[in-house]
Amino acid sequence: MPRAGVLLRQRLQPDELALIDKSARARGNGAADATRAVNQRRAARGVAPIHQSADYRYVKGISHPAGATETRGRKRVLTPKDADKLDRVRKRLVKAANNQYRVTYADAVAAADMEGRACQRTCEEALRSKGVRFRQPRKKILLTEEDAKVRVETLKAWLKRPKKYWETGVHAWVDNKSWVMPLTPKQRAKYRQTLITGTFANVAKTTETKDAFLQRLKSCAQKLPKTYVKSVIARMRPNMQEIVDADGYAPKND
Repeated sequence: MPRAGVLLRQRLQPDELALIDKSARARGNGAADATRAVNQRRAARGVAPIHQSADYRYVKGISHPAGATETRGRKRVLTPKDADKLDRVRKRLVKAANNQYRVTYADAVAAADMEGRACQRTCEEALRSKGVRFRQPRKKILLTEEDAKVRVETLKAWLKRPKKYWETGVHAWVDNKSWVMPLTPKQRAKYRQTLITGTFANVAKTTETKDAFLQRLKSCAQKLPKTYVKSVIARMRPNMQEIVDADGYAPKND
């Protein structure tokens, strides 16, 4: 760890290399003149000066060769093709699951045979570079003003009922939320889908911008009869502003 007040020496920057080319290769100048010019610029920026040997190595072509491939740092374990393979496997697993069970990063890594090549975190970062995210869906449905009015009117009607009605007339109350009763195979599959608490998908493809949503809505409306469009807009009017102002637009919104 450097002592307080000691400036850390930095590598030659592109602008400094251009300054060395201009100074050292000028007529009557040498590497010492280029070093002096670079150190003057570094002193103005509060950066540690360079040694004259760094200047000599660059002028002679020993270091910083033009067009050379970067060889410093740790080599990448996964290539872009590996990231594409992980994304393809992720799509296949999500489609096969059909929201009957959760698909995780570990499932995609195992199915793509990447367990021995890279750790799970590296594979996760590769998928994130493709726009893949794990998102939790909305737990509560959107309550519009029309829905709120209907609930209030229903409550007012219930309040007018006598106490005897609730003691003898009502045997049970089932709202299909606290007491779910899936009977058919299709209902059981739908019920299992509601238990999945996350979506492992490409966020960039499942959502769209506000302008794109309005443009798509406009193009769809132009292909329909005007009478039908007016009736749909009349039904959507209470919920239209919430859809437009939402943060992200999923295809199911319209």
